[in-house]
Amino acid sequence: MAVLRGLLALLCVVSSAESQSFKGQSSQRVALTSCRLPGVDGEARCGSYEVYEDRRAPIERTAIKLDAKIYDAYAGEYELAPGLAIGVLKEGESLFGQVAGQPMFELHPQSEVVFFLKEPPALFLFIRNDKGQVAQMLTIQDGRVTAAKKIK
Repeated sequence: MAVLRGLLALLCVVSSAESQSFKGQSSQRVALTSCRLPGVDGEARCGSYEVYEDRRAPIERTAIKLDAKIYDAYAGEYELAPGLAIGVLKEGESLFGQVAGQPMFELHPQSEVVFFLKEPPALFLFIRNDKGQVAQMLTIQDGRVTAAKKIK
């Protein structure tokens, strides 16, 4: 019998849209309520749901092919914490991330807004504001969700 553990995922939609719910992976509807996101102007709607996974087995993620022009909007600098930023840059047909003093890593596209690392496993979600500009990136690694505001 596989050991299942819960992961609480935070959903944030920065938009003036009237949508009040989000359909999660398990077709469970999640109510979104008004919330404030530090450093993000405009109205946001937030909610959460649990995603179950077998932590003993690696999750197989498949990269898709995207038009590299999409990466231009994601390129920039994102503040993870005061004094700590992650740079996101486009090189050719690929998107990379790098924290100062650490090696560069490739971000593989799972969808137009969700990217993943193979090792160590991590997810990166790019969030647009109500003007359509990328304003924030969420990182999910080891069950922790970290919001990083785009600063450049």
